[in-house]
Amino acid sequence: MSELHGDVFGHVIQAGKIGSVQVGAKSHQALHGLPRASPTFTGRTAELASLAGAPLSVVSGLPGVGKTELVLHFARQHSFPGGVLHVELHGYDPDRRWTSERALESFLWVLGVRETPPGEAEKAALYRSLLAEREPMLVVLDDASSVEQVTPLLPAGHQVIVTSRHKLTGLTGARHVELDVLDVDSSVALVGSTELASLCGHLPLALQIMAALRETEPERPDADWADELREAQFDLLDGLQATFALSYNALSVEQQRLFRLLALHPGDGFTVECAAMLTYTPFPQTRKTLRALRTAHLLEPGYRFHDLVRLYAKDRLAEEPDTEREAALDRLMVYFTGRSAKADQEFREQNTPAALEWLDDNRATLISAAGLAHATGRHKDVLWLAHCLYFLLRIRSSTSAWLEISELAESSARELGAEDAELEALNEQGAALATAGQLREAHDLLLRTAQRALELGMHEAVLRAMSTVSRVLLLGGHTDDAIMVLHSALAEAEKLHDDQASYVLLGNLGAVLLHQKRFTEAIECLEESLRRDEDGSYHAISTRNQLGIACLGTGRLQQALLHLETGLATCREFGDIAAEARLRLNLGRVLFALGRHAAAEQAWTASLDGMRAVETPDNIAEAEELVEQFRVGR
Repeated sequence: MSELHGDVFGHVIQAGKIGSVQVGAKSHQALHGLPRASPTFTGRTAELASLAGAPLSVVSGLPGVGKTELVLHFARQHSFPGGVLHVELHGYDPDRRWTSERALESFLWVLGVRETPPGEAEKAALYRSLLAEREPMLVVLDDASSVEQVTPLLPAGHQVIVTSRHKLTGLTGARHVELDVLDVDSSVALVGSTELASLCGHLPLALQIMAALRETEPERPDADWADELREAQFDLLDGLQATFALSYNALSVEQQRLFRLLALHPGDGFTVECAAMLTYTPFPQTRKTLRALRTAHLLEPGYRFHDLVRLYAKDRLAEEPDTEREAALDRLMVYFTGRSAKADQEFREQNTPAALEWLDDNRATLISAAGLAHATGRHKDVLWLAHCLYFLLRIRSSTSAWLEISELAESSARELGAEDAELEALNEQGAALATAGQLREAHDLLLRTAQRALELGMHEAVLRAMSTVSRVLLLGGHTDDAIMVLHSALAEAEKLHDDQASYVLLGNLGAVLLHQKRFTEAIECLEESLRRDEDGSYHAISTRNQLGIACLGTGRLQQALLHLETGLATCREFGDIAAEARLRLNLGRVLFALGRHAAAEQAWTASLDGMRAVETPDNIAEAEELVEQFRVGR
């Protein structure tokens, strides 16, 4: 393989570790994403009533006025049989702001979708299609900054509530609920003093913190608290900031330090383990300190920052000596890279479902951590995080995050002069671009990557790039060209005795031959791929599904049955509804061919149920057609 060339292109699915296997995450209940409401919520009777019955509402008001709390309490007062979807859009934080496409990916995952469509429009269409079949739901779009940010997230037939600091008057048909500060009676009910309520500006967040402070010294006169609050206001010229300052000053030195260092964390919530790494303190001690911050209302339920408190913590971070701040950030990166590497290894090598679930649950935070590492010159950490996330983002088809992390890795690899990591990042970019529908760009990038790897004598990188190119050719309809590329790459892999590359390439070749209905040849390639797959189990789901189809095509029905049933057992182990639905579709065909018509109908019906939960309308239509054909034929 001394020269690479080509001028055809097509859609691509990355063929790195496991070829084109489609994987699903554990399906969470939609309601689980709703944060816990504050037990000190008070008042707002009229505002709560105004949200009832409105298909689309916008709750607007000052920061800290209680917009989110209002919606959380409304959600818990009403029944939504289909569940509740909630996303924090961070519209006013440029470093953490979510795009509508990222929010769609999050919603689709919660709804059980295992592989997201490539573009935002396609994701939005699938999202609306899935919600159209569900019972009434509540969709909460929290902290939006513009109409454009929320428009793709608006489904028909369900109640939607948007919170924002702006009125978002461009949202047609929305009921606008403008939230003011609390009335005097409700404010006094929280802090027990008219003067303190006034000094807090009647803002719920400030009042909650002030109430928590009073509980720490119940014997202290309210007049003393008022004097201290006025002094803080004089310095800060802001009632809310003054309350933060008062609460912060009342903390112990240890509690203040953790509060400051938590501002380094790029995610929305903190685990005890992560907080302990920041401060380098034992877990029991860290847990106690986190509880103190929660009691002081400087952390929300679930150990999360309110956006305004996060900004205040960032301001106080300047008090931390530079050496301590850098050491804490180093420890944070050790935590993220170590934990993600452990989860990635456990899943790849031991097929542990819990490891994949952890990566799924934390991927947004890990991508943000990679961005933080890149911005602070921790380029080795970027490469570690990227390497651990590539597999997950590939099987999830999470194109925006996939491109983001691979571009960060490419930049960091160049900074370090790490050519192998740079080539890996370029290959991932090519796969992500193609999955996003940018086919020409993907094709050209992959060929350049393969050519550069060849010039550097990095044969594994050549094989990786050509494996992905073969998928481009196959899914672009250029099957003969794909076969030529795969045979060339396989010959190179055999020379290098690279079994890992060989099993991927053999799997891809089997898929191309299956596409051409060359069933016997496909079976030979797929069985050899299965034999060389050292990891086995989970990674073999796609191969066994293809073998089932190929064996059916040659009349080897018992072999087809064995492959499909083995693949189904693995799907059930990992809770992979999407892959299970596809295998059941083919299982039904095999059972029908065996004359087991009742079992075939049962398999197709189960497939249809699974596809309705997680699949696209085209796949659902295929399953529906098979079930209907059987019933008509019967």
